[in-house]
Amino acid sequence: MKSEERKRKFLLASTGGSGCGYLLRYFYHLLSVKGETHWIASENFFHVLKQEFSLDWQNINANEISRNISTFFNEKPSAEQNHSFKIYDHKNIKANPASGTSNYEAMIILPCSMKTLASIASGVAANLIDRAADVALKEKRKLILVVRETPYNLIHIENMKKVTLAGGVILPASPGFYHHPKSVNDIYDFIVDRIFRQIGIDKTLVSYEE
Repeated sequence: MKSEERKRKFLLASTGGSGCGYLLRYFYHLLSVKGETHWIASENFFHVLKQEFSLDWQNINANEISRNISTFFNEKPSAEQNHSFKIYDHKNIKANPASGTSNYEAMIILPCSMKTLASIASGVAANLIDRAADVALKEKRKLILVVRETPYNLIHIENMKKVTLAGGVILPASPGFYHHPKSVNDIYDFIVDRIFRQIGIDKTLVSYEE
């Protein structure tokens, strides 16, 4: 059975790092994957999203995500929509993602700011995103941090080392170009493809053949 044929359940968080386009493209390709995603976004994420794409998602509800994504890319997903969403307030530290009994397959932070990285590396659960990441690590679930910063200073690197040693995956938003991208979406897809490979979604987004 292919991985996308069974219902998947993921936890997704978005913070104030630049690179919101990676998240939008991730949402777009996720629409045809059978399953559900529970999403937590910080206030800084919404500020950056508005600055980068003039999108005001501050009060978006779960049912509007699919329509907004299809409208943004001016096209429907390549397959029938099979994915549903639920949104949590990042300030609600008592929500389901904060509990070790939550049953997410993986948690992805996309994009992941250096502030969020530092909080996770230090074990500081100041909000639901930090706490959920802490839970993922302690429960030995996959935690993927799509960090976006350049250049890195030594503190950033040491924090990445701490998270890696604790079991997390550092997946920088550093796309390759050997797939000959013809658009910015092709560049986003390179990173989304890498995320999908990490969480076991069998969906080819990038061809590496000549």
